[in-house]
This record gives sequence, C-alpha cells and structure tokens, in this order.
Amino acid sequence: METITKVYNVYTLDELSDEAKDKARDWYRMGNQFDFMGEEMQYLADELLKENKIKCDDASVYYSLANCQGDGAMIEINGTWKSYSVGVKQRGHYHHYNSKEITLESIKTGKDADEKVYNEFNALYVDICQQLERKGYDFIDAENSDECVDDNISCNEYTFDIDGNRLD
Repeated sequence: METITKVYNVYTLDELSDEAKDKARDWYRMGNQFDFMGEEMQYLADELLKENKIKCDDASVYYSLANCQGDGAMIEINGTWKSYSVGVKQRGHYHHYNSKEITLESIKTGKDADEKVYNEFNALYVDICQQLERKGYDFIDAENSDECVDDNISCNEYTFDIDGNRLD
C-alpha cells in the first residue's frame, strides 16, 4: 500500500490577487441563494400596498428575478381598496403583473366594479408590481456587490487556492 499526501496552500480572500478574488467572488455569486430575499420581498410588498391604500392582512408575493423573459413580481391580495373588496390571484406559469386574475366587488352592493374602476385598480396594481420587481433587482444587485460578497466570504471564513478556487 502506498499513501500519498498532497500539501495545499490555503488563502483567505484578502490574500488573493485581484484576478483570483474575482474568481472567488464568482464562485460565491453562483451559489448565492439570497436567503433573505423572500422576507424582503414580502416586506416591500406590504409597504407598497399600504402606501397605495390597499388593505390586506395576508398578501402573498410571487417572483422570479433572473433577468429572463417572463420574469417579474406579483402579489396575491385578498383585501379592500376604496369601497371595493379586492381579490388578486396568481394564474399561469409566470410570476409577473400580467399573470393574475382580479375580482373587484362593491362592498355596499356586492356588484362587480365597472370597467373604469377595474382599469384604475389594474393600473395601480401593475405599477405596484413593477416597483416591487425593481426593488427585487436592487436587492439582488446589492447582495452581489463586491463589498457584500467579500463580507460574506470573510464572515464564513471560506478559503481558496492561489487561483481563487474554493477549498473545502
């Protein structure tokens, strides 16, 4: 039997060359799961609804933010707006402002809202979803910034070889 022992030099991010740092950052970004994004998107959605006077205690946020066709953000709502009972449900395969079904009923009469009111609410809803999508992408950009990535690599005490490859 023969035993072969290989010796590795282990480096922290700060000890790497600029090129190796970029490689280490790319490794981190590829595996970044954005652990707090769901909570952030829910918080942002709740704030946007409140700002726009849509009362809802149990909004659900759906999003896909990978810079691909069909990506976006949307909010399921069961609440009130002005003098209307509002329901917005996610429909289809996508998670953006067009993948929805809206119901608007007058709280007083129980009748469906007219087209003018429906269009007014839909325009407001689309604006809210577009704002949520932009804020989601801003969150991703901030999480992927060199400064944030460097902090996460350092806090987790990840180590690398001289070329910036991750060592377990």
